Amino acid sequence: MPHGLQITANGAAPFYVLSDGAKATPQHEWYTGYYLSVEDYRGLEAEDDHLYAGLFETKLQPGDSVTLVASTKANARLDGGWAYAER
Repeated sequence: MPHGLQITANGAAPFYVLSDGAKATPQHEWYTGYYLSVEDYRGLEAEDDHLYAGLFETKLQPGDSVTLVASTKANARLDGGWAYAER
């Protein structure tokens, strides 16, 4: 999709990872039995499955920035930091 990826994992509601300046490449690789050492230390479930949904790549020069937005809305705003600024 334009500006990013639509991610749907195992029938869950889709969510979107979008960027105004990075190229998105979908991957969709599951890593099962992923060990979480901090969760184990806390006494919680220490294994989980993780989805490598995609890769975002960009080239930055000193002083440049890039914005990544995770949202449940396909038309999420990409105008750099608006949500943070509104808080």
